[in-house]
Amino acid sequence: MYIKEYDYDNIFWKIMQMEDNAKHSDSLRACGAFRAPSVLLKKGEMELTNQYDEQAEYLVGLLDEYSHKFMQNYNIDEYIIHEENDVDDKILECLAYLHMGKTKEAIEIAQDSIAKGDEGEYKNEGKTFFEWLLLEV
Repeated sequence: MYIKEYDYDNIFWKIMQMEDNAKHSDSLRACGAFRAPSVLLKKGEMELTNQYDEQAEYLVGLLDEYSHKFMQNYNIDEYIIHEENDVDDKILECLAYLHMGKTKEAIEIAQDSIAKGDEGEYKNEGKTFFEWLLLEV
């Protein structure tokens, strides 16, 4: 189960020159091929049964429980900045800083990531997220 700020996708798509994505169904934000990374809330497995309605209800209940606990205990922007640290997390960190209006910090992460060769998996028109970010801001 993952969570993110709704606005992260809008910021992500603007940077990646894909603003039209914001006009599509909200499911694109959750499961689209080109969407902002998310924060892992809970990882686990469960056995599938023929009781589809009960399982769906159970999963929605878990998502509701864990997302509420997370939001009560953390500010998602601050959590990302202080807890996340792989390449996708650096993108998330940039998004969190941009969401908070802290452009300078996002630029520093992008410059540092490019200098280290940590490009991430997101590219559009031959440019990475970090390259687009530096061109956009």
